[in-house]
This record gives sequence, structure tokens and C-alpha cells, in this order.
Amino acid sequence: MSASLSKKEIRRICRNALYAAGLRVVVGVLKALLKRGFSGLRTSLLSEILSLDPWKWAGFVGGLSSIRNFESVLSKSLNPIAASVVAGLIAASPVVVFQEKTQTELMLYFLARVVHNFGANFVLPQLPQAFQDFSHYDVLTMMVASSEILYSFVFLPKCHLPSYQGFLLRATMTDSKVIAATAAAHRCTPCPEGVEYAMKRNIAFDPRISDTSKVCNLWHPGQTCSSNSVSFLTNHFLRITFPLYLPLKVISTVALNGRKLVNDPVPTLVKCVKSSAKSATFLTVYCAAATRIICVFAQLGIRNDVGIALIAGCVSGATTLIEDKARRLDLAIYCLMQAIRSTTLLMYHKGYCSLPRRSSQVVLYLTCVAYLFAFFARSPSQTHPTVAKMFSMLSGEKKAGDKKEVIQ
Repeated sequence: MSASLSKKEIRRICRNALYAAGLRVVVGVLKALLKRGFSGLRTSLLSEILSLDPWKWAGFVGGLSSIRNFESVLSKSLNPIAASVVAGLIAASPVVVFQEKTQTELMLYFLARVVHNFGANFVLPQLPQAFQDFSHYDVLTMMVASSEILYSFVFLPKCHLPSYQGFLLRATMTDSKVIAATAAAHRCTPCPEGVEYAMKRNIAFDPRISDTSKVCNLWHPGQTCSSNSVSFLTNHFLRITFPLYLPLKVISTVALNGRKLVNDPVPTLVKCVKSSAKSATFLTVYCAAATRIICVFAQLGIRNDVGIALIAGCVSGATTLIEDKARRLDLAIYCLMQAIRSTTLLMYHKGYCSLPRRSSQVVLYLTCVAYLFAFFARSPSQTHPTVAKMFSMLSGEKKAGDKKEVIQ
């Protein structure tokens, strides 16, 4: 490697690291603005700049940006596959500087990507042609993952992190006591908090009696199920999903298409708003479908915890068809992450397994990164475009490989 190339590589790695640090500062400031407003903007900015978090992310991204350099050095003494695997392990090792929560999130994301990659490239080709021709595995994954998430959210909420529980409560626009009462009604078990909640609102409710229609009164007092669905869609879009997606789209546009935003601002911003509206519509319909199924079960007098989770999850998951094809798999990966976590915690609370140690999660994360990079190094055209683009951008490669959708 020539001296000029070495300087070029060092500049690239440092640039990626500084971008990561800057993006972390921006995210931290935006979180502070949402909590405290503009009154503490200067304090929040200084706090983020002086904290260790931006520099942790700088080291993390800098390590991944060096993955091709490690591979180049290791390939002199190891075979190509071994060199790629070891390079992935070394480049991903800065993850140890993060807190356990961040390590877990990264591990879950890369684990979900590995599940997708392995299924698309090693399992699917072995199945009959009819299964290979099926083009909606992303939607099917959303259905299964949504069913598991909904089951644990309603019937065993401690299987989700408090922050994710809060997000689900905001997404369903309801109270945790209503969720507890719904679970009690399906299992005919006492629910003091649900009864207390109902009494304060002059609603007769006893989860042990046969009239399950009282559940609807808890979810939308004073409204019919149909009228509530209409008001839910409107309020959810305007108050929750659109304000949620618009800042995220703006941040991603600035981070990934900053030059395009400067050169052609109006069309870029219009596209950003349209994309935000489409994603917000999906999430609103997704949540409305789940709450509507709860009402349907209540009106029919059906008590079945697994059944309601399965049907509501499948109906909600099918709404993923609203999104563009390229976006569906990203949604499926995100829901699969949460489903893996909640399934593990569900098995733990039922006594089937112990919680994975922090060291085990780090090792699993390193293994997933090594697998994905080794596969990308050998078969870039068969790697999903999102993963290929990630490794290509980090490595400074201009071409991210063939944009072929491996699993649909």
C-alpha cells in the first residue's frame, strides 16, 4: 500500500468517524429539544459535544470503516474467507465501549440481517419452486413478528423494554390499564387496575363475566367501534405518526443526501414530505387494524389470547403493502428485532431459558458482522442492497454491488 493511498484511507476513516460523531450530537440535541424545548438548547449542545457518546460512535464507525484494510493485511497470511471473517471480528470490536442497551440493539439488528441473508441464500434455494417464486416474504415476516409483539405487549408486557412499551402505548393511543383489562377479559382473571380505571369513567367492567363487549367501552368510551376507527385514523396520523416520521426523514435526508438537498432543495424536501406522509399512513393503518381486531373479538364474545394476537398481527402485518417494496424489508427487520427480544424474554419469564449474558451478546454481534462481511466480500451481488451499501460506504467503494432484491 503506497503512502498516498495510506493517507487517503486515513482521511476516509477519520471523515466517517467525524460524521458519526456529528450525527450523534444532532440526534442528542433533537432528543433534548423534544423534551425541554429551545430553552436549554445551548446547554444540550454543549452537553452532547462534551459527552463521550459522540466519540464512542466515532470509534465504532471508524473501526467498521477499516474493515477492508484489515482484510487486505490479513489476506497475506490467511485464505480469503478466513481473512474476511477475522477482519469483521476486529473491525466490529469497538462495540465494547457502548453500554449494554446499545450493544443489544446492534446485536439484534445484525442478527435479524443474518437471519434474512441466511434464509434468502441458503434455505430458500432448497425449497420447491413455488416457494422460491413467492415474492412477499417481507410481509409474511411482518405478520409473524407483529403477532408475537402484540401477544407479549397485551398479555406479558414485561417482555418489552419500558421505552418500547411506552412507544406501543402511544401508538395504540391508550392506557396501560386498558391493555391489562383487555388481557384479563380474555383470560377471565381479576384485574383491579382495569376495574378502577373503568369506575373512574363510570364504565361497568368485570373481566370475569361473559359480556366481553365492555372491553370496547374501555377502548373508546362514548363512541361506536366504527366511529372510533375514523377518529383514530385522523388523530393518529396528525398527532403521532406524521410528527414522528417527518423529523426522521429530514435527519436521514441530511445525513445521506446532504449534497442533493443543497443543490436541489425544493424537490428534495417535497419528496421527503411525501415519503413521511406515506410511512405515517402505513403506521396509522397498522395500529388501527390491531385495535379494530380487539373490538371485533370483544363484540363476538371470543376469548382467545393466542388467536387475537395471531389474527391482529396478520391483519396489521398485511398493511405493510402500503409501503414501497424497498421499504418493506427494513420494516420487517425492525419488527423481527423486537420479536426476537420479546420471544427471548417470554421464554425467560416462563422459565424455559436464562437471560443471555452481556458477553454472549457481544460475541453474537461480532459473529453476525463477520458473517455478513465475509458473505459480502465473496458475493456482493447476492447481498441485500442495504447491507451492501453499508459496507461499500464504510469502505469508500463507489459501487455498492448489484441492486438485486434477494428476498422479497
